[in-house]
Amino acid sequence: STLKGNVLIRQGNKTLRADNARFDNRDSTVTAFGNVLFSTDALELKSAEATYQLRNDRGMVKDAKYTLTQGLGYGKSRQLIQQGKNKTLLKQATFSTCPPNHRSWHLTSSDISLDHVKQEGVAHNVIFKAGNIPVLYTPYFSFPLNDDRKSGFLTPGYRISDRSGNIISLPYYLNLAPNFDLTLTPNIITRRGLKLDTEFRYLTQKDEGEIRFEFLPGDNVANDDNRSLISIRQHTKISPNTRLSINATDVSDKDYFDDFSNTLVGSSIAALERRIDVTRSGKDWFFNTSLQDYKILDSNNAPYSRLPELRFHYQPGKKVGDTQYFFETELVNFQKDDDVTGVRLDLNSIISKRYEKPAWYIEPSVQLRHTQYSLDKTTGAQSSAPSRTLPTISLDTGLFFERKLATRNKIQTLEPRLFYTYTPFKDQSQIPVFDAAATSFSTSTRLFAKNRFTGKDRIGDTNQLTVALTTRLLDTDRGHELLSASIGQIFFFDDRKVTLPGESIDDNGTSELALELAGELNDHTRIITSTYWDPEKQKTTSTEARLHYQDKHKRRINLAYRNLDQELEQAEVSFSTPLSDNWSLVGKLDRDIKNDRNLEALGGVEYANCCWKVRLVGRRFLTADNTTYDTIPFIEFELKGLGRLGTGATDLLEEQIYGYKN
Repeated sequence: STLKGNVLIRQGNKTLRADNARFDNRDSTVTAFGNVLFSTDALELKSAEATYQLRNDRGMVKDAKYTLTQGLGYGKSRQLIQQGKNKTLLKQATFSTCPPNHRSWHLTSSDISLDHVKQEGVAHNVIFKAGNIPVLYTPYFSFPLNDDRKSGFLTPGYRISDRSGNIISLPYYLNLAPNFDLTLTPNIITRRGLKLDTEFRYLTQKDEGEIRFEFLPGDNVANDDNRSLISIRQHTKISPNTRLSINATDVSDKDYFDDFSNTLVGSSIAALERRIDVTRSGKDWFFNTSLQDYKILDSNNAPYSRLPELRFHYQPGKKVGDTQYFFETELVNFQKDDDVTGVRLDLNSIISKRYEKPAWYIEPSVQLRHTQYSLDKTTGAQSSAPSRTLPTISLDTGLFFERKLATRNKIQTLEPRLFYTYTPFKDQSQIPVFDAAATSFSTSTRLFAKNRFTGKDRIGDTNQLTVALTTRLLDTDRGHELLSASIGQIFFFDDRKVTLPGESIDDNGTSELALELAGELNDHTRIITSTYWDPEKQKTTSTEARLHYQDKHKRRINLAYRNLDQELEQAEVSFSTPLSDNWSLVGKLDRDIKNDRNLEALGGVEYANCCWKVRLVGRRFLTADNTTYDTIPFIEFELKGLGRLGTGATDLLEEQIYGYKN
């Protein structure tokens, strides 16, 4: 058959349009001429001439311009051969994810094979060009046709360490299966030698986790010692109500993180936790069994191991107006070298009931806690079986007032609150300190806490009343809180006699005055501040202030200031701002004002257009020894629709700059 003028041939999901065409019914071959447009679910192509066998999905197109479906790629080909329903071969071809009218980059290749089942492309004799300038050649290049993971080299990493010298990393990613992968990272460390890092991740119907192993044989700096790290993290669903969790890390020596960590937090690790948990839960309860141990790296006060710890928690669902019950019991065997050890049984129960209306609430609560010890390695007159039973009574009440302001759709609230707590005194000096610590009023917001100690080895005696007042300004149109201001203080009616060893009785009649303020200065700027004022010393003991600015032009800046009396004074600034339509600047500085030094500095530039991005970021941070610094460059190159190659610059910026998004 010969067809002339506006030819349309359709078979299933395949469509061919042309000015003229010939059709041979014997082998279902179509030969089309003039303004040929051929499309399937996988691609669309334009050409002056095409031949296609509809029966077996084979064909050839000369001088074709092609587009992969969903905008995943564009290009040209001197000869395009359809090798079946799901395979395409392109001879002397180009490929790019840039729009055809804005080709900032493209690949040229002697041949490109596209497998639409594996969603994978393979090219040979590839030249990467920026514009028309050759930048890179490779005899082989494979790339995904979708967003699935794929095996291959990741972008090399580089950093400078005062302790280790230059560190060059070349990670290789193995996509072993949809639910298993492995990353191998050889590291060349100029002062120390060759180090290999491995990370294996897995996910099954019942398990998920990762295993990390790092090994450096014969460290040139550390007397040719072998250096290593192993880490296991796993979560297992044993049954619908039972979970197993394993989290354990071990290193060869106490200096491992100082020498090899690439973050300030990582290099400051003082102890490594090894923990196994088995948890079973029901509708209103859960039971947990755990084993917890530590490897001490750098600490003069090592924590106790818990071998084992058994906990049971029961709290029925709460309904409005019902009495609320809470019960928890804990049995722990505390172990530690050269110190008091033993078993602690703790029973804690609470009964409370809340009475409320829209304008007020009142909630009385009664708590009873009993703790029994069986101790070993006691000294002097210390009892081997001390115990303690103490009640705590509290009453929490508040009022809610609101008024409409003259300004349209604005409401101001006034919310006074009183919180009374009473716990009688009981001498607890015979009780060891396994996990107790005193909380700081200015860093833990203790206004409405019943106990001034964490852990269960101390229950603070108290007879106190907290007085607090909050006011809010609300925009009812947008549902926004425009302003919130609070002030509060604790009034003590008795001295606090329960202390930790070496501490004295607290006889202050009042706590510090706590003040908080948060609000929107305008549509783009929000500020959050908190201040604690000591009325006895007539000075502030703690101050923290944060300001966040972000506008419609994607300019953002964050300012922060922290001051803790006699301990620290720090300032921080971070920002990201466009310099033009394509260029952006990012940065962060964390300054230790008290010691006149930088804790961390970060700066970089970004370039982005419609089809590619590049980020160059430098980071320098203080290591755990408080003297030396590490410097890390981050380079990331992103070809939109093809993939991102780099050393994690995007993740770093999203972590370090509040509000930053790629």
